[in-house]
Amino acid sequence: MRIIRLLFLLGVALTAFFVYRDYQSSRRDRDQRIPLPPEAIAANLNSRSGRWEWEQSDAESSRVTVSAQGFRQGKDSSTIQLTDVELRVYHDVDDAFDRIQTSEAAFDMDASRLASETEVVITLGVPADQPESEDPALTRIVAQGAVFDTKAGTADTEKETVYRFADGVGKSQGAFYDSASRYFWMKNQARIERFPAAPGGDTTIITAGSLYYQERDDRVDLRNGASLVRGSQHIEAAEGEVHLTEGKVRQIDARDARGSDASDGRKLVFSSPKLSAFYRDDQSLERVEGAGPSQMTSTTASSQLEVSGERVELRYGLPGSDGESTLDEALVQRNGRVFVQPVPGTKGDTRLIESAWLRLKMRPGGESAELVETLEPGRMAITPAGANAPSQRLEAAKIRVLYTPRNQMEKLEAQGDVKLERAAAAPRTEPLHTWSEFLAVAFDEAGEARELKQWKGFRFDDGERTGASDDALFTPARDELLMTGEAHIEDPAGRIDAHQIRLEQASEKLYAKGDVAAVYRNEGEQQDASAGLFAQSEPVYASGQEMESDQAAGVIVYRGAARLWQGANRVEGRSIRIDRPAQQLQAEEEVISYLEEKPKDEGAKPSMMVVHARRLDYSEKTRNAVYTDDVSLVRGDLHVQADWLEAKLSPADADESASLERAHATGDVEIVDGATKRRGIGQEALYTPEDELVILRGDPARALNEAGEETRGAELNYALNDDRLQVSGGRRSRRHLPSPQTLIRPPLHGDPPRRQAREELQGPQGRQQGLACHRARGGRGTAWPQRRRQDHIVPHDRRADCA
Repeated sequence: MRIIRLLFLLGVALTAFFVYRDYQSSRRDRDQRIPLPPEAIAANLNSRSGRWEWEQSDAESSRVTVSAQGFRQGKDSSTIQLTDVELRVYHDVDDAFDRIQTSEAAFDMDASRLASETEVVITLGVPADQPESEDPALTRIVAQGAVFDTKAGTADTEKETVYRFADGVGKSQGAFYDSASRYFWMKNQARIERFPAAPGGDTTIITAGSLYYQERDDRVDLRNGASLVRGSQHIEAAEGEVHLTEGKVRQIDARDARGSDASDGRKLVFSSPKLSAFYRDDQSLERVEGAGPSQMTSTTASSQLEVSGERVELRYGLPGSDGESTLDEALVQRNGRVFVQPVPGTKGDTRLIESAWLRLKMRPGGESAELVETLEPGRMAITPAGANAPSQRLEAAKIRVLYTPRNQMEKLEAQGDVKLERAAAAPRTEPLHTWSEFLAVAFDEAGEARELKQWKGFRFDDGERTGASDDALFTPARDELLMTGEAHIEDPAGRIDAHQIRLEQASEKLYAKGDVAAVYRNEGEQQDASAGLFAQSEPVYASGQEMESDQAAGVIVYRGAARLWQGANRVEGRSIRIDRPAQQLQAEEEVISYLEEKPKDEGAKPSMMVVHARRLDYSEKTRNAVYTDDVSLVRGDLHVQADWLEAKLSPADADESASLERAHATGDVEIVDGATKRRGIGQEALYTPEDELVILRGDPARALNEAGEETRGAELNYALNDDRLQVSGGRRSRRHLPSPQTLIRPPLHGDPPRRQAREELQGPQGRQQGLACHRARGGRGTAWPQRRRQDHIVPHDRRADCA
């Protein structure tokens, strides 16, 4: 703006007319001293002169000089006509001056006004040693006529004024200058064109309805509309102010500013009620601030980015090799909003981030955002393009989003009171809510979420189900949720706790590992009065090292020290499988079942039936429990060992307690009555607790009493509550045999499996023989021949049977 300021040197031409009276007086004195022949004077002339010069100087140097080729004054007129006028105004140091030239000027002595109807040329900074220099680098200002008021010290013109300087040109229609207040006014159609600093660059064009320059305040006011155009950049404002320091632009303020920029396939549009731009010493742009509801929109071929807020600050980096500053980051305060959506005809998510304070970090070159983060608690909403894809909403104390060069999300991070809401997607009907302290989401190249991790105090609620854990990892492609560290999931049907829980939400499958504990409730389900092992009105508990649940199929499997219980009733094994729709249970490997039977007599203590086996198949509908392979049953004083055993439970009574209705055992059956010391051996046995009756069949079946007497027969019937024994198809013989207690020991919890004990007694050869004999008789399970060591066995009759 120093160029514009120097334009005002037109005012110094006024000094040329203050010396007019001194010149007239001195000429009259000279004419009186040296008489000359008078020249004929035209009738219409009062005076006339040739070359005329005037100089005003101080004690040190010349300050202003005025010269003219001539002047003339009309008769009876106070107006003097000057021709070929030149003013030189020297700088503080006499190494340069500013030159003002005009071909003609008229001075009205009465009005103290000088007027020029011809072109006025001002050349700034002319070297003193080259006074006639026409160097094109010098700044020149050309006005098509001007009026100078010598008393007020003002210059005024309504004509077109042109400005030419080293790196640009300018013009205006009319101008006014007040030398006393150092005030300059480019009245109408002010226009300045600044040429690019480097070849190939864009010219900057600034226009305004009018321009006001106040030199004392170093300020330029743009009124009646202002605009800036530079290549594809276009800025408009209702009015603006330019603040200068020693001729350098420091700040530009604009009201009702709006603009656009289109380059490299990107279009930028912005608006602000009050826009301020700040510049560095090298005149590069440092930052831009927008106050009031401000908005910036960036549109590419695939997406549109919109930034808005009550205060927007754009910060620019240091200029590059081309001398231009590029946008480095943007800060949005008070009702900050960043909205990203796909352009019509393209696919993509719609994303909205809101916060009282937002920050955008731009990629090198300032073409697109690299990072968006909230510096205060904020919200983020994501709406997928697909009609069936669920929308998501995020709230946190701080949200941070990293973008790819294609303006797609690359990573999302959140911390502090994180809350995520995911809209319901089939088959769910309720939205999914999750909470945690931290959140991290990774996206694939297409901008789709690849995995979502939440940690430190994770919990979720989807309306039907709730859960919590230390950490959680969600994989959208598989719709899978992995919870680790003190995890649990709960719904109306029950609760599961484990170190790790994996939930496949689409297939409704659940996997748990590490100290799994569960409780199953039957609330709201129809109660079955015929329930046997487990009452449906009470919760059932389960545990194991691993668990697998298929909710759609209603199948649950526990592995590793599995246990299922309700009150005193329970089932244990290495694995337990529960089929809830079929009401079936299967247990395998080291199976133990416990059934508490309430006594018939009031006040008596309940008894416990304990069964060991390698496998259990139980049906709640039929109340049948089938045990296979190394079966051992203990019920009060009754001890039964067999290869296969079916226990039929009686219907539950009023208090939902069941009891054994009958037991059927086959395959190498051994029965010991602890009360009567009676021992029975056979291939099949039927026990009915109602009358305490045992039916033992064999080929033959054998019964031994405490006295060592043995009874053989095809079928033996005896009651446990007395000493009655009925033999069918056989004979009774008395032999002195070892006490039954030494022949079989009732298995207790923790005893080694029966098969292992028998292998140790018989060896491989006896085992093979026993299997062959048992299969020949159509036996079930694994049979063992009735052989013991020599001091524990009954002599074997090979011709009679294979027992």
